[in-house]
Amino acid sequence: AGPAVGVPAEVAIPSEVDVDVGAAKTAPSPYAVAAMANALGGKAGGALGNGGLEGSVPLWLCLRPIGGGGGGGSEWKPYTPAHNAELHAALSSGSKSKSLKGGGLVDLSEGVEGGKLPIVSFRVLWEWDSGEGGKAAPAWKPYPQEAQWQLEAALCAADAAVELGLGAATKYVVELVGLRQYSSKDAFRCRRVRRRGVPLREPFPRQVRD
Repeated sequence: AGPAVGVPAEVAIPSEVDVDVGAAKTAPSPYAVAAMANALGGKAGGALGNGGLEGSVPLWLCLRPIGGGGGGGSEWKPYTPAHNAELHAALSSGSKSKSLKGGGLVDLSEGVEGGKLPIVSFRVLWEWDSGEGGKAAPAWKPYPQEAQWQLEAALCAADAAVELGLGAATKYVVELVGLRQYSSKDAFRCRRVRRRGVPLREPFPRQVRD
């Protein structure tokens, strides 16, 4: 099988970008230091075993100055769910760059935004148990792409839960601490949820937002 769609073959920082690679590997990020080091080395997450998860989605992060600059260092900031969708669509169509709505110009072939801000890409997979529940064996099914990006963004934002619109008139709540899903109209009947792929820096943020 070829490389997973949506993961750049090379995401190492280009030589013309004025960024300290060593500092970039340890810059604050929602994800594990080892994951950042592998991505910056051009391994694109595959070395961590998350490059071949069927149904997974790509995530992009950009190394941005903290507080807009001024010598305060840099941090890896995840792109929004909408921007992840734009980048994925562009890469899947063979485009080498994408001007994001309300954002900057991303050069997917060089791995930079605005000509100087490095980007990296990972894959994650969010699934829900479509089986009978209880003691029955789980039957894991991937969430739609848009829902997976929403779930990951909420997790990185330390939200305790997120509401998803998975149907024309049905909304579901996913509790990110207990990893369970239920209808917004019926919290009694729950389904299990799991996340796989690139590891987080912490299993879950120490403080969550209600």
